[in-house]
Amino acid sequence: MKRSSCLPMAARALVAGAAAACALAAPARAQGPAPANPADAQFMSGMLMHHAQAVVMGDWAPGHGAGKAVALLCRRIAISQRDEIKTMATWLTQHRLPVPDTNVVMGDTLPGAPQPMLMQGMLTGDQLVALRAAHGPAFDRLFLKDMIYHHEGAVVMVDQLLKAPGGAQDPLVYELANEISAGQLVEIHRMQALLATLPPAPR
Repeated sequence: MKRSSCLPMAARALVAGAAAACALAAPARAQGPAPANPADAQFMSGMLMHHAQAVVMGDWAPGHGAGKAVALLCRRIAISQRDEIKTMATWLTQHRLPVPDTNVVMGDTLPGAPQPMLMQGMLTGDQLVALRAAHGPAFDRLFLKDMIYHHEGAVVMVDQLLKAPGGAQDPLVYELANEISAGQLVEIHRMQALLATLPPAPR
């Protein structure tokens, strides 16, 4: 009987030890995430703006007579990139970094007006005005050309991040960057194939 009573005591000692370890670890968790690497911070902030513009472009499809295939592509882009925008905004907030104001990419910039700083592949205000004015097959063609260019810019941004000193050492940033690059490369090929099926622009 005395030997069996040692088992509960050992279990209690193990639990007490685990509790003590958790108590020691708690202050470290309370301190929050480590300071963000500058390359990671620049990427997350810039890509959030990049994605926001793509969502704006895609949201125009229903009101501009987009074809069925282009309209479906726009919905897919909007859904995936809105989710990634939320992830990037949360990461920036957790690292006590400012979340960019996406209003500057909403397509309301007038031709010739001062342009906000644009990330690789982002459209200028004049380009957005041209896309917004297009309808039907003309919208489809211009959207695909613009979005291919837009996606290629995002892939370049990921490549720059991965080459930057200390870039993408944060697991979430690394995973997100690679998902963005892989997904947008697939969509680039899909859009190129779709563009090839459209009738040429009238002369």
